[in-house]
Amino acid sequence: ITRGYDVINKTQGSGWNIDTVSHGSHCAGVIAGLDSAGGVRGFAPEAEIHVCKLFPGGQISQLIDALEYCIEKQMDVVNLSLGGAEPSEALEQQIIRAKQAGVACIVAAGNSSGPVQYPGSSPNVLTVAAIGRLNEFPADSYHIQTITPQVDSNGFFAARFSCYGPEVAVCAPGVAITSSVPDNNFAAWDGTSMAAPHVTGLAALVLAHHPSFQGTSPRSAERVERLFQIIKMSCRPMMLGDQRRTGFGLPDAQGAWTGFDVDYCRAIATAVLGDANKVKYVPTTADKRFDVLAAGEIDVLVRNSTFNLERSANGKIGRAHV
Repeated sequence: ITRGYDVINKTQGSGWNIDTVSHGSHCAGVIAGLDSAGGVRGFAPEAEIHVCKLFPGGQISQLIDALEYCIEKQMDVVNLSLGGAEPSEALEQQIIRAKQAGVACIVAAGNSSGPVQYPGSSPNVLTVAAIGRLNEFPADSYHIQTITPQVDSNGFFAARFSCYGPEVAVCAPGVAITSSVPDNNFAAWDGTSMAAPHVTGLAALVLAHHPSFQGTSPRSAERVERLFQIIKMSCRPMMLGDQRRTGFGLPDAQGAWTGFDVDYCRAIATAVLGDANKVKYVPTTADKRFDVLAAGEIDVLVRNSTFNLERSANGKIGRAHV
C-alpha cells in the first residue's frame, strides 16, 4: 500500500500510513494481504489499495472529503467499516455522487445489536452483517460471547453484536477474524468492520474477472448495481432464523463467476434442449448487443430479465414470458 490521504490533516504525502488504532490495517489485510512470509493472504493481493485515514476522530464532513478523494482517483470499491446512529443528508448525496461515478460503497452494518446503522442503512450501498462459525476460536476465548442460539448444520451463526434489518444485503465472517495490525503483528477481532472487507475483496475479484466488467465498462451507477447484483446472486442462503441478519446469505466466490444471467441461459437450454450444459455465455456491451443478436452470434439476450417457460402436454414449449 503506497498511496493514501490523511483526511484529518488534509495531507497525501504523509500521516495516512500511521495507524494508531489498527482498525484500517486489519481491514486492509483481509482485502489484500500478501502472505509473503507466513502472514495473512487477502482476497485480492494484487489490488491497488488507497488508504483514507479517518480514525481516530473523523467527522461526517471528513468522510465526505474521503469519498471525494475516491471519486477523483476513480476508485472502484470503497470499504466503509464505520457507522453511526444518525443519517446525514450531506453524506447521502456524496454516496450518490460516488455511485454515479462508478464507485461502489460496501458498508459494515454496525455492532450495536440493533437496527442497521448509517451509512449501512442507505439504499445506495451494499451492507454487510457478521456471522461466525463454531470451532474457529478457542472455547475459553471472549469470542464465545458472540454465539447466538440458532446454529446451522455447518456451525454457522449470526453474530450477537451484528446489527440487523431489511437493509442487510449479505453476511460475511466477522468473528475471530485474524488479520494484520501494526507493528508487524496479527490480531483476531470481531465486528461487522471485519465482515465488510471480505465482501470488498470479493468485489475486487469480480470486477477484475467477471465477464460483465471485461473490456470497456462505463463507470456509472448501473455498473455499481450490476456488481451488487452479482455478489447477492452468488450467495448461499443461511438458515439462521432471521433473514434480516443474513440478507441474501454468504457470498460464494465460485458462484460470482457465473451469476444469474448464466443461470437464466441454462434454464432456457434445459427447457428448449433438455440439457442445461448446451449453452455458451457470450458477454457483450450495450451498444453491440443487438448487432450480435441479429448476426446470429447469440440466440438469447439477457439483460436483467426473467424468463418463464411453459411446456405443453407433448413436451413442446407452449409460452415464453420475458
